[in-house]
Amino acid sequence: MRLILLVIAFISTSLVRADNMPKNDEEFLQMMRAKAEQQQAEEEYKNPKKPEIAKDRAVRGSRKAPLLSWNSPIFSALLQAGFETVEQVRDKYKGKTLFMFKHMPLPFHPMAMPAAKRFEAIALQNPIKAYGFHDEVFKTRKS
Repeated sequence: MRLILLVIAFISTSLVRADNMPKNDEEFLQMMRAKAEQQQAEEEYKNPKKPEIAKDRAVRGSRKAPLLSWNSPIFSALLQAGFETVEQVRDKYKGKTLFMFKHMPLPFHPMAMPAAKRFEAIALQNPIKAYGFHDEVFKTRKS
């Protein structure tokens, strides 16, 4: 009788377990984490975050502008055209853009951190002069 029950139990668990079901606790936890991440990504896609720009952040243009643009050193360092493209967009849509520079100083670039610190120090005193510094850095940057 015991043998029959064991065989029935083995067969029933084998039938219930599908190939994609986790075989141990670690696989189960990984599956649940992946499922939670997928659900979170889907939720974020359905409800995208709205950009918030601090009132004390140095920007160019109107804070009420319908177009928002930002430029990071990584993009501009890899593509000098990044700086030029932003300038073309600002010229074409005068008064309709808000531009903000985001620092992402790369550790292997010797001038990245000093330039970021200088920009922020100047921006505390005068945002217009800070962006003048920004422009000079990218205009005179060696490719």
